[in-house]
Amino acid sequence: MDSMGTQSETFEPSFPWRSGMTRHTTGIQIYTEPIIVNKMAVYLMDTQGTFDHRTTVRDNMTIFALASLTSSQLIYNLMHILREDHLQNLQLFTEYGRLAAIDSKFKPFQKLLFLVRDWHYPHDAGFGLDGGNILLNQIMKAQEGQDESSKLLRKHIETSFESLGCFLLPFPGRSVAEDPNFTGQKELIDPRFHEHLDNLSSLLLSPHYLKPKVVGGRIIKTGDMYDYFMKYMEIFSGDSLPEPKSIYETTAQLVNLHALNESKMLYVRELDEHVGKSRRVGSEPEPEPEPEPEPADDLTSFHSKTLKKSIRHFNQTANFGDAERKKVYLTSLETEILKHFETVFALNEAKILNLFHRAKEVYGDIMDTRFQGSGAVHVKDLKSFHEEARRSSEEKFRNSWGKPLSLELLLQLGQFTKKRFGEYETLNTARIHLQIQQYKESCIIEYCKRMETALEGPFSISPLKLEYEHKAVKKSILDGMSLKENYGTKILEESCNQGEKVLEEKGSQFQALNQEKMVHNRVKRTIKQLGDNETYRDLWMDKRKQGLVISGVVSFIIFKSYIGM
Repeated sequence: MDSMGTQSETFEPSFPWRSGMTRHTTGIQIYTEPIIVNKMAVYLMDTQGTFDHRTTVRDNMTIFALASLTSSQLIYNLMHILREDHLQNLQLFTEYGRLAAIDSKFKPFQKLLFLVRDWHYPHDAGFGLDGGNILLNQIMKAQEGQDESSKLLRKHIETSFESLGCFLLPFPGRSVAEDPNFTGQKELIDPRFHEHLDNLSSLLLSPHYLKPKVVGGRIIKTGDMYDYFMKYMEIFSGDSLPEPKSIYETTAQLVNLHALNESKMLYVRELDEHVGKSRRVGSEPEPEPEPEPEPADDLTSFHSKTLKKSIRHFNQTANFGDAERKKVYLTSLETEILKHFETVFALNEAKILNLFHRAKEVYGDIMDTRFQGSGAVHVKDLKSFHEEARRSSEEKFRNSWGKPLSLELLLQLGQFTKKRFGEYETLNTARIHLQIQQYKESCIIEYCKRMETALEGPFSISPLKLEYEHKAVKKSILDGMSLKENYGTKILEESCNQGEKVLEEKGSQFQALNQEKMVHNRVKRTIKQLGDNETYRDLWMDKRKQGLVISGVVSFIIFKSYIGM
C-alpha cells in the first residue's frame, strides 16, 4: 500500500494495532475521516476478533451482526483456511435473509469477502482473488453425503448476499508476525504479502467494485446510517441475542421511515420551489421580491402531480417489510404531505387575498388621480378613466402569465369596480349639475343687469321696445348657454329649458316695472295740468281733498288706460 511508505519509512495506521497473542481491538471502531471515491463517502470499520475463547457467543453475534447489517462490503477475516464452522457463523444472517426475501425482491446483504490470511497452500489455490474463489467454490459446492442442513445453509448464504468472494493473502513474514517492535517498515514485510495486500486495497476501493450501502434497493445516506446504528444497538443491547425477526422488523421500520422522509422531502422541496420559497443552500441571503402567489387551481394541480410523484418514489424505495407495514407508512406520508400542502395553500390564499385588496386600491388610486379636483369631466372621459383603472386593477390580480389568481375573486373585483364606477358617475353628475347651475345663475344675473340698463331712468319705454330688448337679451343668454360644455349629458339642455322659463318670468317682471313707470308718469302729468286750473287750485291746498281727488284721478286714468282711451 502507498500509505505504508517506502524502504524504512513507517506509516500511520487508521486504527490502533499491535502484534501479539492478546486481543488489541475491542468492540467496533469506525474511522472518522471518510475516503471519497466517486462522490461516495467510504467509512472504514474495524471490529474485534470474534469466535475466540474470550468472546461470548452473544458478543460474537452482536459484533458480526452490526458489521454485516451496516456494511456494503463485509470482510470476514480468517486465519489459514475457510472451514464449515466459518459458514455456520453466518447462520443468524441467513435466517434474517430468508425473512427479508419473503417481502423484498432485493437481497438483504451486498458483498461478502472471505479474507484468508497466512495461506499456506498456493500450489492448490494461488494467492489473491482468483485463488480465493477456487477455494470458495470448493467450500460452497454441495458434496456427496453432505447433510441437508449444510446444503440449506449454503443456499441461504448465496441468497442472502449479492456477491461472494474470497481473497488469499500470504504469510507477511517473520518480522511482522514475531517481532513485537514491528511498526510497519516496508523492508521487513514479505514482498509477496505487500504485493497482494496492495492488490486487495486497490480492489476494495476500486470505483467499479465499490458500491454504496443499499437496503431494500434504497441507497443509504450518511445521515440515515446513524439511525441504523442506533436502532441496531438498541435491539442488540439486551441480555440475549435478538431473534432474526426482530432484526428484520427493525430494518423494515427504518427502511419505510427513511423512504417516508425522503419522499416527503421530495414533495416539500418541489412544492416550495414551485411557489418560490426555496433558496440556494450555503449562499448568502439576498433581497428578493416577494414571490407571486399561485392560482389556486394551478397549485392544487401541482400538488396532485407532486403527491403522485412522492408516492411513486416511496413505493420504489420502501422495498423492505410486509405490505401492511408499508401501507401504514404510506398513509402517514399522505397525511404529512396533506398537512404541509394545507399550510402552503393557506399562505398562498393569504397572498391572493392581499393582492385582491391591493387591486381594489389600484382602481381607486387611478380614478382619484384622473378625477382629482372639483371639476366635472365628460362622460366619455370618465368611462375611459374607468376602463384604464379596471384593466390595471385586473392586471394586478393576474400572475406573470396573465392568468387570474382566483376566478371567484376576479368576479368580485369586477363587481367592485362597477360599483365604484357608479359612485364616480354619481359624483360627476353632481359636479355637472353644480357647474351648469352656477352658470345658469350667472346668466340670469347677466340678463337682469342688461334689462335694468334698458329700463334705467325714471321714464318707461315703449312696451314694443321692451319686448324687443327682452327677446334680444334672452336669445343672447340662451345662445351662450347652448354653447357651454354639456359633458355628454342632457343636463345642459334641461338647464337651458329651465333657464328660458326663468328669463320669461324675469321678462314679465320687467314689463310690470315698465308699466308702473308708465302709470306714474301719467299721474304726474295729470296733476300738473290740474294745478294750472284756478278752479281746482284751492282744492289742492286742502290735503284731505287732495287725497280724494288724486285717488279719483288715478282710478280714472287706470280705467281710461284699461279701455284704451
